[in-house]
Amino acid sequence: MNRILMIGMTLLLFNCTEENLKYYDGTTSIYFQVLENNTRRILDTVEFGFGPTSYVEYDFPIQVTATGDVMDIDRVFKVKVEDTDDAVRGSDFDMADEFIFPAGQSRAYVLIKLYRGPEDDDTTRFVTLRLQPNEYFDIDLPYRYRSTLDSVNVTRMTVQFTSAMPRPRQYMEIVLGYFSVDKLLLLNELCNMTYEKWNSTTPISAVGLIGYSVALKNYLQYRISLGPDMAIKDPSPKSHRGYMCLGAGHSTDYGEDVVIPAEWPDAPQRSK
Repeated sequence: MNRILMIGMTLLLFNCTEENLKYYDGTTSIYFQVLENNTRRILDTVEFGFGPTSYVEYDFPIQVTATGDVMDIDRVFKVKVEDTDDAVRGSDFDMADEFIFPAGQSRAYVLIKLYRGPEDDDTTRFVTLRLQPNEYFDIDLPYRYRSTLDSVNVTRMTVQFTSAMPRPRQYMEIVLGYFSVDKLLLLNELCNMTYEKWNSTTPISAVGLIGYSVALKNYLQYRISLGPDMAIKDPSPKSHRGYMCLGAGHSTDYGEDVVIPAEWPDAPQRSK
């Protein structure tokens, strides 16, 4: 019996030469993978605003993920500009048609270069991108579910951009409260942050965000202790009677809000 087994194994080894070993060499799928920071929902639209930064152009990164095994070679993937609405390629935005998955990596980034508009231009422009198949990649996983009733086409991504300043992708209202430009600028000053960091693909940790919230609250409370003339004002209609606070969206799990004395006169606010 042992002799028969040894003969069978010898024949098997003899027949498994390099020439007849088969390796999978088919394509794999790619998809956009951008997650909302606080809910981890899959996004099909991302936003960027230049705001009061010094940038005249910005390379906005969008993550793309590949399924299956990684490979030890660089792999090209292609992206098509499907729709530009009122954005003009070459003056409002620009981008390459091909990008690279580096060897040994299962994710890569599409970079779309955005250009700042005139100072008084608050128009929001749109560019829709679609991943394309090639010899390395299929796009046969077009839909991902983000809830039981909602699905997203992850082969398409829309970029909204403006010269104004929308809420950046990593600003979490559950920790920091309502968003306003004035509040973000104060957070940047207090916490050595920049608008670029708020929009970075490198996640800001929950501990870091809580630390920013505490720093903001302590500073606002200190200024309130100096009286209504020294308290930080915020013209946003989401502020508390015109005084900056954590306010709407902020969870008390991350600490109580600042207290604006009831007897203080209201500060100026923008209309809702």
